[in-house]
Amino acid sequence: KGASSVEASLVHVENLVLMDGDGNLLLKGNLELKRGRRYALGSIHANTRRALMGKIASRGVSQIPDSVKLLHVHPKLSSDLNAVQFCKKDQGEDVSDEALEDALSKVGFPSDMQTMAVNDLPAE
Repeated sequence: KGASSVEASLVHVENLVLMDGDGNLLLKGNLELKRGRRYALGSIHANTRRALMGKIASRGVSQIPDSVKLLHVHPKLSSDLNAVQFCKKDQGEDVSDEALEDALSKVGFPSDMQTMAVNDLPAE
C-alpha cells in the first residue's frame, strides 16, 4: 500500500498478532480502518472474531489512538432503542441527539438507520 493509503487511515497496524490464552496463534496480519466506513468480520472463525473484537474494544491494540472512538455492537445485542438513543445511554445526558446524529453520520452510519431500533439493524 502506498503512503496515501496509510495517510487516509484512522488506524493502520502492521503485523498484528492475536493469540489465545494458551499461546495458540489465532490471527496474524494487518489492520486498517478508514474514516466513514463500517466494518464487520465474517470469514474468520467465531472465536477469533470474538477475540479480535474484544481486544480492539478493550483498547488492547496499542496502535489505535485514543482519539478513535470504538463501538463494539454484539450480534446478540437486544434493544428497542434506536442507534442514537443507544449511543446516548453511554455518553450521558449532556450530549445532544443532534451531536450524536452528526457523529454517527461522520463515521458513515446512514441517517435512515439512525432511527431504527438496534434490534432491527442489518448485520451487514
